[in-house]
Amino acid sequence: MELTIDDVVWQRLSDEVVILHVASGTYFGLDGVGSRVWCLIAEHGSREKIVEILMNEYDAPEDQIREDVDGLIQQLADKRLIRINGEQIPPTG
Repeated sequence: MELTIDDVVWQRLSDEVVILHVASGTYFGLDGVGSRVWCLIAEHGSREKIVEILMNEYDAPEDQIREDVDGLIQQLADKRLIRINGEQIPPTG
């Protein structure tokens, strides 16, 4: 699964990431592991690489890491902050 950050401006501030969705003018914030995942998306753009890195950084089962990463990826896609495999994901709900 390839991931692309889409139509946003973002900044890392200490342990937090602040994201501005340019088209809507809406701000989003991620902290803790969420901010780490965001930075890994920006750096690597690969779900598998993100999971691999987090498995080395955190003492958690692989299944849990995958589930958490997939959940965050879907939330980011639903808010149109990232694209999955180059596809624009329409928001749900």
